Amino acid sequence: MTLLPTTERFGQIYRSLLVADVQRQLAEYFPARTSPKEEDLAYALSVATRLALSGSGDTLETAHAGRQAYEVAIRSLNFANGSTPTVRAVCDLVLSRIGNFPARLLLDKQFGPDLALHDPFLKLEMLVRRHENKLSGTGAETSLTDFQVRLIRALESHRSVSVSAPTSAGKSFTLEIELLRRLKDEDSYIAVFLVPTRALIRQVTFDLVSILREHDLSSVPVLSAPTTPENASEIKKMIYVLTQERLATLLASAAADLRIDAIVVDEAHEIGELRRGQTLERVIADTLVRFPAARLFFSSPLRSNPEMLLRLFGREGESFVEHAMSRVRRTESLPKSQTKFKSRATTRSFRT
Repeated sequence: MTLLPTTERFGQIYRSLLVADVQRQLAEYFPARTSPKEEDLAYALSVATRLALSGSGDTLETAHAGRQAYEVAIRSLNFANGSTPTVRAVCDLVLSRIGNFPARLLLDKQFGPDLALHDPFLKLEMLVRRHENKLSGTGAETSLTDFQVRLIRALESHRSVSVSAPTSAGKSFTLEIELLRRLKDEDSYIAVFLVPTRALIRQVTFDLVSILREHDLSSVPVLSAPTTPENASEIKKMIYVLTQERLATLLASAAADLRIDAIVVDEAHEIGELRRGQTLERVIADTLVRFPAARLFFSSPLRSNPEMLLRLFGREGESFVEHAMSRVRRTESLPKSQTKFKSRATTRSFRT
């Protein structure tokens, strides 16, 4: 990986800033810790504003630049002291340039709204970027990262999408928002949200119920059992949250009036693994044979060939890899390598 050029001084300040912030968080274990100098913070923030201009997640190099810019922005505020208003303004600029508006909202809650940026051109730049990352159609204003905006646009324009991105990049949240928008816009919409474990069934079910309640859709059933309601023919909108085994049970036992309009496969990297991966591949194939018009969405941790999943099921659509890590949580690091999907299940041909 060829990194974007920075100076040796920036590298030293960057590493010192990371160490100083960790020591600050573990203050009881580091009573004699040191803080970065004000001139070093100013220099690091200056470099971060330039790195942020190249901080997209399209390649590992630009993802690394965005990560460095983000780390400098969120950690510098902890050492700003009397310069907090000025530092806060620069941090907002950095976060706007890398398109991380959820992180900006967190700063607003922690430090209050920024009032120190007086340059009209920079204010206009931030205003335009924020407008670009606003999501409409959910009944409330939602600010997204650049990756989430790209994924939403792909879901809007394609019936089949496969995306690969790091853990906690916001994939599941974005897919849940897409389900919400479809439930609001469509007269009839039945979706299956596939997850690999029962623990994730509980988590995703809770998240979906909360989102639906917030947007006056609490009447939409969210089911985690592989059964159809007695009044299934009267229900126009519904979400199943199931494992692959439960979906297989639903398909085997459901009445003839079962309908599925969309399949969301979270943690789709399990396709190609032995046993459960074969079950997942087979149950998706069986579902598409029965419901060939269903929309199909795959979400995976970082893999180099997400398009393979669309080809596996005979689908055409959009696929892309996002290299940028989640820039809201601080504890994650860049991946060391990428792997490819390998399907060990029997190769089959399916019509769509």
